[in-house]
Amino acid sequence: MIEKSIIRDFLGNRSGKKDQFTDDESLLAAQIIDSLAIAELIVFLQDTYGVEFDADELTPDNFETVNAMAACLERKGVSSLC
Repeated sequence: MIEKSIIRDFLGNRSGKKDQFTDDESLLAAQIIDSLAIAELIVFLQDTYGVEFDADELTPDNFETVNAMAACLERKGVSSLC
C-alpha cells in the first residue's frame, strides 16, 4: 500500500497549502498544482518510488488526485517506498 502522506507532504510543501486538500480532491481545481508542479511531481514520484512512467501513463487521470497517483503507482507494482 502506498503511503499517501509522502505524496501529500510533497504537494503541501510545494504549494504552501499543507492539510488544505483531501486525497480525492482535484489538485488542479484546488490550485495545489499547476503545469510546472506536475512536472516536478512526476520527477519526485519517479525518484521516490524508483519507477519510470511511460508516455501513456502521463495522463491527467493518473495525477488528478492523491488517490489517483497512489493507484497508478500500485498498478506499476509499487507497494511502499523503495
